[in-house]
Amino acid sequence: MTNAFFAFATVFHKICISNVLSLFLGTFSKKGTALRRIYPIIVIVLVALYFIACENAIQKKAITYVPPKQNTPCEEWVFLCGHRIDTLIYEKSTLAVGEKIKDIFKRHNYGDSALSVLKKKTKDYFDFTAVKPGDQYFVAHIGDAAQTMQLFVLKKSPTAYLVCEFGKDSISAILYNKPISIKERQLAVELNAPLPKMLKQQKIQDQLTQMIIEAYTDKLDVRSFKKGDKFKIIYTEKMVEGESLGIDEIKGMLYTRGDKEYYAVHYMAPDDTSNYGYYDEGGNSLNKFFLKSPIKGGGRLASKYNMNRFHPVLKVFKAHLGTDFAAPTGTPILSTAKGVIVEAGYKINNGNYVKVQHNKTYTTQYLHMSKIGKNIKPGTRVRQGQVIGYVGSTGLATGPHVCYRFWKNGKQVDPFKEKTAVSNPMESEYLKDYLQVFSDISYKLTNLKYPSEIVPETTPLIAQNNTH
Repeated sequence: MTNAFFAFATVFHKICISNVLSLFLGTFSKKGTALRRIYPIIVIVLVALYFIACENAIQKKAITYVPPKQNTPCEEWVFLCGHRIDTLIYEKSTLAVGEKIKDIFKRHNYGDSALSVLKKKTKDYFDFTAVKPGDQYFVAHIGDAAQTMQLFVLKKSPTAYLVCEFGKDSISAILYNKPISIKERQLAVELNAPLPKMLKQQKIQDQLTQMIIEAYTDKLDVRSFKKGDKFKIIYTEKMVEGESLGIDEIKGMLYTRGDKEYYAVHYMAPDDTSNYGYYDEGGNSLNKFFLKSPIKGGGRLASKYNMNRFHPVLKVFKAHLGTDFAAPTGTPILSTAKGVIVEAGYKINNGNYVKVQHNKTYTTQYLHMSKIGKNIKPGTRVRQGQVIGYVGSTGLATGPHVCYRFWKNGKQVDPFKEKTAVSNPMESEYLKDYLQVFSDISYKLTNLKYPSEIVPETTPLIAQNNTH
């Protein structure tokens, strides 16, 4: 109705204007003379109606105004790097076999000189030679004929991205790291099969299963199974954008077999990271002082300590005062006990090697490494199971292995005859702190219910009133 009124007022206004002109020209008819008497009133009314109609129309237009459509979501992992790309043309792909970064640059109007500049800018934190087929990358350009690149992103890891921005006269780059969150998880299982099999049925990561086996290795073989066995665990998982990056740590575990309870609570001393491991309710370590093998995963026992062994390289019989563990090149080598690095370097026969002093009595040495571990140097404190190097065949060696040497009171001895007699108690100064940690974790484990202990919720009965 308002619209019709508005149209009528507009037309009539035009007629009025025409009549006003006629008045000045003296062309009014007799009917015009009658109209002239009431014309001022009509004009006032029509002008008022005109402005009322205009105001209503403006108000209606404001009410029916539709805001512009929001920008469509752009690639999440690029947007998180702080770049809006919804005004650009972009493509996400993976590096093909035989394809190189310079090929991508050339397709987007940049040559070798631009890539050289980028390599110089990122040399301290990014290795372009490590880029391989299958690596994800992202390109954004403005849509010109040459598809000139404005943004190039290369995925280095699930959390790290190299972000390169191309300006008119400059190239900039940053290494963007997505924030990692830590999520605590709990699990209680009543076993009807060995624990590893049960965990697999629960879709638990193999990494966690291996950590459980290693934690209990000197105390209990969790790969065996007895009817009535039960298991509880509290652990944390590293997450990025809802996806798991792997296990962070095990906080505590409880394995029940018959009337025996085997606690394993993780503890690291607040001022000494070498005091690290799993302990029971009394602060006793679950692990012996020395690991059974210096190889991650155990490796293969290739040669034992022998006072008269035929040397495979020298071709003579001589004492072999070490124990050889074979494994593929690059396999992590672990310190078999906590201690301090006293030597780390290279010698002709030893190749790359590391020597660790554990206390006043025991020292161990690890030979023929392909490379020494990061930050492993004299004076560094290491914990039991820490990576100190990687399997290789440097020095006097025929194949990839680690020659593990073991000293007691300055004399090399057979580690298999010594380590079983060595206990691994917690230092007294940390016991009080540990027992508080144990109390907190054991409380959580105690209150974690097994599936059979969970009583299903019942819906309360609602009284009904019968109306007669």
